[in-house]
Amino acid sequence: MQPARSIGQCTLVTAGAVLWLVAVALVARATGQSFALLVTLAVIVPFLLWNGTIGFVVFLHHTNPTIAWFRNRQEWQRNRAYLTSTVRVRFPLGIDRLMHNIMEHNAHHLNPGIPMFSLRAAQKALQERFPQLCEYRLGWRTYMDIVRRCKLYDFAEHAWLDFGGQVTSRVALAGSAA
Repeated sequence: MQPARSIGQCTLVTAGAVLWLVAVALVARATGQSFALLVTLAVIVPFLLWNGTIGFVVFLHHTNPTIAWFRNRQEWQRNRAYLTSTVRVRFPLGIDRLMHNIMEHNAHHLNPGIPMFSLRAAQKALQERFPQLCEYRLGWRTYMDIVRRCKLYDFAEHAWLDFGGQVTSRVALAGSAA
């Protein structure tokens, strides 16, 4: 059984989607435009852009040849994955600021309640205390290296593999040393 909060959130999202579709239908009718075209431009394209963007961001946060993934919560906690299983990604041209500092992701994982405008300062304090945290500046070469090396993850060996099963990167676990 789902918690009441989840059901309420689902209902709210569904109601918002229905209202948005009704608004699109009314605009299409009032302006004599194609409903299908307006749904495509006002619903489907933004939905696809959002999913592509959030997928890219989550991939960058949690995929790197130096990051371990864990099979269970106990192993995750023992290795302080709340600190070490995510990356701080710096974008060129100040794009990270446009993303409201969400790329300061170690701090976000440590405490998801930190307001986005405080993430930069929290990340700085965290990196002073734990200088081994993974960080990189996003560039084409860096991105392509991550994509090339991080295709599959072997939980038993803590290694990244290519699709042929060849190890592309072994991950050193933080353990209690972090």
